[in-house]
Amino acid sequence: MKLSQKAVAGALLLMLICLPGLASAAVPGTVTVTPSAINIGASFNGIDIKVEGTIPKDADAVVRFKSGEQDVALKEKGKAMGILWMNMGTVTFHHCPDIFMVATPQSLTKESDQWKGLNLGIPSLINQIEITPASGDKTFLFDEFVKLKSKHGAYASGFGEVAYQTPTNELKPFSAKISIPSGLKPGSYQVEVFTVKDGAVVSKDQTSVDVEETGFPKFLASLAFGKPLLYGIVSVIIALAAGLLTGLIFQGSNEGH
Repeated sequence: MKLSQKAVAGALLLMLICLPGLASAAVPGTVTVTPSAINIGASFNGIDIKVEGTIPKDADAVVRFKSGEQDVALKEKGKAMGILWMNMGTVTFHHCPDIFMVATPQSLTKESDQWKGLNLGIPSLINQIEITPASGDKTFLFDEFVKLKSKHGAYASGFGEVAYQTPTNELKPFSAKISIPSGLKPGSYQVEVFTVKDGAVVSKDQTSVDVEETGFPKFLASLAFGKPLLYGIVSVIIALAAGLLTGLIFQGSNEGH
């Protein structure tokens, strides 16, 4: 009996020793993002970020870059008396990401049933976005909202933007490029990597990317919140200078003819 107890205790001890190794083997790897932070200066015109990591060699990776949720109020247009187009009221979209970018491998295309079943793309947002008033056609309003965000580059799907390298020790390195638009706002953004196998998500890794204003944009923002009067004066000066510069450019162009 004592020997049996010792054997059980030894087996348990062996399991405890091996658990960290087993756990680390189950984790695909650490996700890295380059650059790990983004600075918005006066010349900022968007940026490409690179997301890298490893997944099991028989799986696929889906990468998303998104902001926190916010509420967006938009004017709804319609025909008054069936004749004139005008604002008919306000529609508010709740719990909307300001930025939502998705990258997939070539095996997961827009039209594939596997991709549609994962609910990781832009269409899946209809499940989290609430629209008020709720009397309208939610599908139609959601589609129009997505069209607006896509037009400004804030919502985008990069099918085939995830690339793989040769597997090593049952793990497959991947990399993805995501093009971030120039309208990026300061804040904390999430980079999510979903490991997909047999048509289902089996794991998720996540890291954050901080976006900060630098230089002149940061100076203007500090004035807007801390010294609104001075901010107004500086804004007027900038507008006058821009108008003067534009006039000089066009005047020089006319003289050239």
